[in-house]
Amino acid sequence: MNLDFTENRPAVGTVVMLDDQSFRLTGFEPYVRRDGSPSELMIWEAACAECGTPIKVKSPLKNNGLTRRCVEHSKAGTRVTGGRRVTVRVIPA
Repeated sequence: MNLDFTENRPAVGTVVMLDDQSFRLTGFEPYVRRDGSPSELMIWEAACAECGTPIKVKSPLKNNGLTRRCVEHSKAGTRVTGGRRVTVRVIPA
């Protein structure tokens, strides 16, 4: 799954659906890359896929996925659905 917003920066309020889990874009945060160039991170709000606890996730404009679980239920490398494919839908604000 690739999310690429480098061509069209999403508006605050945009929702990304990963299977049945929704992520709402709440804002942007300035970020400086290792090479010193300025960038920004998107800040998303969602509910943990395991327990439903609200979580905040930061991601660059182009990324390979979003963290879907809270710190307590983190399972690095384990898919939430158990399947190989994730259905991605972007709902503009």
